[in-house]
Amino acid sequence: MEKELKENNLPPLIEITSTEKGPIAVFLSEPFHSLPLLLEGGRASPLTIHLTAHPDNIHQEKILDFEGDGKKTQKTNLFLKEGYTFDSLGQCYLVKYNPFRPIHYFSNSYMRGTYFGSEPELMEIVKKSIDLQKYFSGVMCGNDWFESHISDKILTRILVEENGVGVPHFIAFICSPPIPTKLPYYSKAMKSNIITLVENKERDIIEAKIKEAIGFYKWQEVVVKPSGSKFCGGEGVHFFNTSQVDLIVSTVCNLISCMGVDEGVLVDERIEGVGPITTVKGYKELDCCFRLHLSHKVFPERISQKGEVFCEGITTGMLARFGPWGDQISVCVGGFPQTFDFYCEHAKLTPEQKEHLREGFSQLGVLVLNAIDNYFSERKKNGLCEEEPEKTYLDFIGIDVCVKRSPEGFLHPSVVEINDQEADGMIYLDELHPENKGGSVREYVKTILFRTTFG
Repeated sequence: MEKELKENNLPPLIEITSTEKGPIAVFLSEPFHSLPLLLEGGRASPLTIHLTAHPDNIHQEKILDFEGDGKKTQKTNLFLKEGYTFDSLGQCYLVKYNPFRPIHYFSNSYMRGTYFGSEPELMEIVKKSIDLQKYFSGVMCGNDWFESHISDKILTRILVEENGVGVPHFIAFICSPPIPTKLPYYSKAMKSNIITLVENKERDIIEAKIKEAIGFYKWQEVVVKPSGSKFCGGEGVHFFNTSQVDLIVSTVCNLISCMGVDEGVLVDERIEGVGPITTVKGYKELDCCFRLHLSHKVFPERISQKGEVFCEGITTGMLARFGPWGDQISVCVGGFPQTFDFYCEHAKLTPEQKEHLREGFSQLGVLVLNAIDNYFSERKKNGLCEEEPEKTYLDFIGIDVCVKRSPEGFLHPSVVEINDQEADGMIYLDELHPENKGGSVREYVKTILFRTTFG
């Protein structure tokens, strides 16, 4: 944390001890990912939202809960031993609690998929962090069980498209049947030949499906990408001209060979948006996609008959990400982040086109999060995993979005994928909008504080 404070020109860390006993929110994460969130939390409610980078700083207490029928249910309470938190002036404290302080809202960033293949020491941290999730009695923002659903690009595209959201045209290949929870959604796509099961990795079937899709959709270029929780940061993504059929097929076959349960390979249309952007100084031809932040907005005055507070998705941040034309876009490799207005200027959008695109992005907050919420509500009705916390919500996510141009010249969002526990974009948006630091997570912080207090 000291390194992050120094790099962001924040005051030096202060260590204190505390006997405070009120409920808090805790993020188990590396400091880099959560700094804007912690700072905004300090502005909204000083010393309430905490971060710890290691699971050993959290104490787990197992309890037995007796339901109305006398049935025993195992649950756990979590308590923070020590963690980082901020006050309203941006001062960071490392607080050591005695007694340990109760955690009512918990978010774990150490997921099996995200850290797949890491060194043994880090994987031990992941294992301990996941153990803290089990039977948790409080509120969680995502968990390891959720990750396998949200990182499934095939599933999430089906879900959001059914809710009226644009997605790229695509076909997909899986080498094992979907798990029961996903089966109803996969079955529809399999019947319409969007998804093909290739348990024996049959090259001839894969080649035929790819050629059929290229002809049907009249694709000129395609993107091949893996789907699954262990694939992140652009890993395994390849761009091809459709004349390179043999290479496309070989790439798909190679990816499928390392696929497990709940994983697959997509072949997407390449979305060109407005075409190459050539007006940015120092760059010849640029492409652009967007990272949007979506958050739950809580409406405390609207309570259901079951006593549940109503919440709805909203779009809270829009980040344009530029990169070389014809390649994947990464702000870490050859790319850079910029504002929505910067994109509209260099894409030469008219005021009417700009407002149309902004409205399209705004609508995604409701449409995407509601689609995800409905899916997990159905999953809960059908029974959660025994160890899974009942109160789990995806209160904040990032989505990658390309734009398609309609014949009338307007740009429409096309959701490429969903990222749970979005982090990096917070930092870039704070840098690009210094007049509104914390703006992309402000509503999320309000939701965290509400759930921390009321559950």
